[in-house]
Amino acid sequence: MNAVVDTERCTGCGQCESLCPAVFALYEGTARVVSAWVRPEAADPCARAIRKCPATALSLGSARALMLVGTPGDKRHWIAL
Repeated sequence: MNAVVDTERCTGCGQCESLCPAVFALYEGTARVVSAWVRPEAADPCARAIRKCPATALSLGSARALMLVGTPGDKRHWIAL
């Protein structure tokens, strides 16, 4: 499974990053997925972050492909295709 952030809904509160830093991080005021796949040890913290997101901007998906995006010098993040 992979985590997905709806950047249009995200309010940048940072709760996901504090609950599951292995998967989520804030970048320019918006949550981003920093790990392509949710590893088994991050499954519970990730699920808690998804449940507690006040903007309901987080979800789990099963994308067939993921793409690493970013520009040199930027913090890179994963998006589901």
